[in-house]
Amino acid sequence: MTFARGFAVLAAAVSAAGAAWLTAPAEAGDSEPEVHRIEIRRFAFIPAQLEVRPGDIIEWVNNDAVPHTSTAEDGAWDSEELSRGASYRVTVDWQGSRDYICAYHPHMTGRIDVVGVAPGE
Repeated sequence: MTFARGFAVLAAAVSAAGAAWLTAPAEAGDSEPEVHRIEIRRFAFIPAQLEVRPGDIIEWVNNDAVPHTSTAEDGAWDSEELSRGASYRVTVDWQGSRDYICAYHPHMTGRIDVVGVAPGE
């Protein structure tokens, strides 16, 4: 085998190994927290119900013309007033479910259901 041919074979093997490493599925526990976006529009939380894992991040974004809040019924969080275009984030550090409302418009309701385990566990 010539040097050039040997080098080409070695380069192809290294390239294939690198490609396999880049596309290999993540090991359990290696994933980053997921960011879940809840839009506020037309006096509703969209989606109104969301399943997340511990460690995930929930972001509410107000796309309505009027102010709203994201306020946990048990007091775990309160975004306070979110004007149009404003956002608020919460990192999931609880188990089970939490219901929330808009403090200004209590008919606006939502629910966060925590399932599974946190990344790395």
